[in-house]
Amino acid sequence: MDELEEFLKVIEALHAAGVRFVIIGGVAMRLQGCSHITDDIDVCYSRDRINLSTLVAALSPHRTRLRGAPADLPFIFDTRTLQFGLNFT
Repeated sequence: MDELEEFLKVIEALHAAGVRFVIIGGVAMRLQGCSHITDDIDVCYSRDRINLSTLVAALSPHRTRLRGAPADLPFIFDTRTLQFGLNFT
């Protein structure tokens, strides 16, 4: 599966779950037909508690993790983590 197909899987999971979000950055450009190449998907999401819970439920099956973090670094992907953080990679 190529990178764009992987991005579409994530977008479809968010949409199917009813997450309120917008896609920004390189993937947004690619989806609009630009030849920009990117290695990740950038999403801005509503930060209300219900949407954060929905986001966690939608992305948890996709083995959500922090990019570039040591493999043994504990990371709990839950609503509380999202409430207290602003930017995640």
